[in-house]
Amino acid sequence: MRCGGISLLGRYHSKNQDRFYSAMLSDTVGILIVSDGLGSCSWSEIGAEAFIQAAKEVCNKNSSINTLFQWKECIKKIHEQWLIILSESNHDIAECQCTALLCFVLQRRLYCARLGDGMIGVLADDRVHVLYDDKADCFANETHCLHEAYQEEEWEFYEMPYNHFYGVLSCTDGISIAAGKYEKFTQDFMLEYANKNVEQIQTEIEDWALRWRSNDDKTVAFLLSDIRGGNGAEKDE
Repeated sequence: MRCGGISLLGRYHSKNQDRFYSAMLSDTVGILIVSDGLGSCSWSEIGAEAFIQAAKEVCNKNSSINTLFQWKECIKKIHEQWLIILSESNHDIAECQCTALLCFVLQRRLYCARLGDGMIGVLADDRVHVLYDDKADCFANETHCLHEAYQEEEWEFYEMPYNHFYGVLSCTDGISIAAGKYEKFTQDFMLEYANKNVEQIQTEIEDWALRWRSNDDKTVAFLLSDIRGGNGAEKDE
């Protein structure tokens, strides 16, 4: 797998409140985690970093997940671990709120979870699937986030068995994408980077992300299949 991403400081504040992690936990298990700290919270970047740490720790112990119910239980455990990490660091949880985007790629099956703003896009078996906040239940400047109480109904969960995995990407809402364009953004991303190495991809993402029309922090992270012979993913389109 090719694992990577970039995160750029926006113009709203003096510190980048986004965090991401993209890696292989083993030869066959990959994980992609992105979190955006709420700008209204004093220590939201601490909350975002704690979510990354909690997700890594819990997913490392749960690589045998094979049902959506088990995945939901895993997310609940991540929330519990997030609270423990913040409590041990003596940070006020109310000032550490953040969004949560997570994709767990296992052999022949993947799981996603989304809480709040940002998006996840997956290409597998020539099918694009996206998770994003359509703002149907809140104002444009409001979002669900990690806080002290775990509320499963605020999360979006996704399970996908697959034969051929091409990749998953995740962006914070600093990469603002117009409604109805998430699928195309995902597909174009996968085609563009099907045969490029991590360094090339990160250089190109940083270039276009710097020019993206947004003042917020901008984070784009990815987990892509290895470069294959021929045209890679493009041959299957």
